[in-house]
Amino acid sequence: MTRDEIIELVAEIAHEMGLPVEYALKKCAVESDFKPAARNPSGAAGLFQIMPMHRVANVYDPEINTRWAMSYALKNAKMLEERGFQVTPVNLYLAHQQGPGGIRALLRGADNEYALNELPDDIERNVRHNMPPGAKNVRTCRDFLNGWEARFERIQLPPRALELIEEYDD
Repeated sequence: MTRDEIIELVAEIAHEMGLPVEYALKKCAVESDFKPAARNPSGAAGLFQIMPMHRVANVYDPEINTRWAMSYALKNAKMLEERGFQVTPVNLYLAHQQGPGGIRALLRGADNEYALNELPDDIERNVRHNMPPGAKNVRTCRDFLNGWEARFERIQLPPRALELIEEYDD
């Protein structure tokens, strides 16, 4: 598949499943730069960097990977809503990156002005492993969230992605 075909597939599936197309495309850009064969040292693979523990069959298939990722985003959106947290593109992204417990701890920590070292050890470790690119002096949960907000704002999507966001999200 070409990059534009990948972008179209991601946009169509996100729209079909009721998720903002801009969120899906930015998440895909961050995770894999729209490359279905992407893999990182942790074992995460495919367009949306799905971890092996999720046992997704054929994780490198763009449609399977995207449908799984969008389904997981819907579950995370429901979890955030049920716990009274805002469902934003960055909160959804971080729910995927940090897991449900991690995003809840970060959001509670941001509300209570916690330093990162006040998080449970396993969550702090994962947060420090996933610092927002380019962020400086990230000491608090709020700093971490703001860093990822800024990262999402800086994402430069390809022209076809921008066209589809305009078509689907407006």
